[in-house]
Amino acid sequence: MDQTIRKLVCLYLFLGIATVFASFAFESSLPISLQEYQTNGIVESMTGITGVAYMIVTIAAVIHLISSVGLLLTKLWAKNWFIYSAISAILPCFFIEAYVDNGIAYSIDQLCMLVGGMIFALLIFNSSYTEAALNKTLKRTP
Repeated sequence: MDQTIRKLVCLYLFLGIATVFASFAFESSLPISLQEYQTNGIVESMTGITGVAYMIVTIAAVIHLISSVGLLLTKLWAKNWFIYSAISAILPCFFIEAYVDNGIAYSIDQLCMLVGGMIFALLIFNSSYTEAALNKTLKRTP
């Protein structure tokens, strides 16, 4: 099961990176009004609460990335960090203004979310990752 989680985390990271690249690559295919909103409207509508929400999301995303690498390395701490950082990144999004994205980038992002859900399910409902991380830690201890 540990190998399954590793494969899913690799796919998750790949899809996350592909989402960012697709978002920038297909930005020019959006209608002109939406392109103008992306360049001007987001900055103009920024409030104090929105700024704080973006900071929280950014910090949670960095922690989520670190925990994803920790999952690849079968670190015991990575399980909880992965789950809590994902929740921490979702909650502040309720305070962020509208965001416009291309359909292709959105589809890749939805695939990324699906894979993330699979990882969550395996981490929460299956103890094999915790056992593998404990075994790896015990093997290193002299």
